[in-house]
Amino acid sequence: KVDPDAVFFAARLRGALEAHREAPEGVYINNCWRGMHGPVEVFSRNAVTAWSEGTERCIAHFNKLCHGPCLWGEDMFIDQCLWKVLKVRRDNEYALLTEDHCDPPKGWKDCKIAGSISFHPFKDPVKYQECLFNADPLARFATTPTTTTEVPMVYPSESGEGVYSDTGGTDQSLSPYDESLPATDDGSLSAG
Repeated sequence: KVDPDAVFFAARLRGALEAHREAPEGVYINNCWRGMHGPVEVFSRNAVTAWSEGTERCIAHFNKLCHGPCLWGEDMFIDQCLWKVLKVRRDNEYALLTEDHCDPPKGWKDCKIAGSISFHPFKDPVKYQECLFNADPLARFATTPTTTTEVPMVYPSESGEGVYSDTGGTDQSLSPYDESLPATDDGSLSAG
């Protein structure tokens, strides 16, 4: 999971994960020497299964330990639950997150730290983009489409099957989030 104000590089994460292989008990990445911080969280499939099946056990354990709910953020709760109660393997990968809450090196906000997988927080869009371009100069050349693309549209037929229209339309001409579309009996959206 990546917070939207984290400047994140998926390709760098992919390379770092080579050293953190899945384990039967699951594995998750600790991104700070102080404990896992929430802006970037990485869990293996088995770790997610352990979390899903063991959350109630963790709640009971920590309610007893803290004499009621522990006043922790979700990141600390998940870290302590997976590591201490569910015995999921906790691997350290401090390059995963460079942020102001984990003793970053001086000058870190220029985002020129080689090998850093993410930088956090960058809430201002201009600062976010500056960080992105400093960390990966080639990002300046990435383009975002500014026009819509003609795509064939699918309309429901009497039988419920989709019927393609050759006339096409824009990729924005029919959206499942369009509130003008009437809902069907099953709650899904209908184009007609």
